[in-house]
Amino acid sequence: MAGAAWSWSAIRAGIAAAINAGVTDLRCDAHLTDKINPPACVVAPRRLVYHVTMGPGVSEIGFAVVILAAGGSERVAQVTLDRYLDPSGPHSVFAAVLADPTLGGVVDDTIIDDLDEGSYGRLAWGGVDYWGAALNGRVLASQGDST
Repeated sequence: MAGAAWSWSAIRAGIAAAINAGVTDLRCDAHLTDKINPPACVVAPRRLVYHVTMGPGVSEIGFAVVILAAGGSERVAQVTLDRYLDPSGPHSVFAAVLADPTLGGVVDDTIIDDLDEGSYGRLAWGGVDYWGAALNGRVLASQGDST
């Protein structure tokens, strides 16, 4: 990605696009929104380290993919949520993101690290309770030319 600098918007859009392309029954939004229609997910910024290497060069940008299933039947919601957390298959968020680790050339690499501890279960979003979970991930992105 020489010469180009990353942006939060491009990274979030790239993650959402990868999920929307790879998991057709899950709508993913690149922007935080109060109103969702489950099953849905949103990409939330988490952490930013500007200098992973000595001097300018590579940044590490942390994110969460917050997945929200319907809030009705606990069993149905958990089965739905579980398939999005599978490591592979047509409903796997993990597999969808890793299918294009550069997010269309926006970053150098994308990694899904883990399920956010304690996030699986009832989650309140926009004043409504859903069954949900959050996957933590990070991207490595070149800062580009600063001149």
